[in-house]
Amino acid sequence: MMYEIKDDPELLEISFERLKNNILQNADKPVGEVMVKVTHTVNYEDHMLKIIYEMCDQQYSLLPVMKDNEVVGVIRTV
Repeated sequence: MMYEIKDDPELLEISFERLKNNILQNADKPVGEVMVKVTHTVNYEDHMLKIIYEMCDQQYSLLPVMKDNEVVGVIRTV
C-alpha cells in the first residue's frame, strides 16, 4: 500500500447529515427544479480514455451513454 489512511468514523455521520438535509430541502419540489440537465453524452463506441479525458476536463461526474439515439447506460466517477 502506498499510503496508509486511518478510518474516521465521523465522516459517515457528516455525509449522512448532509444527505439528509439535502433530501429534506428538496422533498416537496418538482423533479424539474432539482434535476441536473444533460449537457453532454458519450457514444457507446467511444474509447474509455476519451471519456475519462472529457469527464476530467469538463468536471462531469456522470455522462449518459448513447447507442442508436437511445440512452443505454451511464458512466460515472466513483
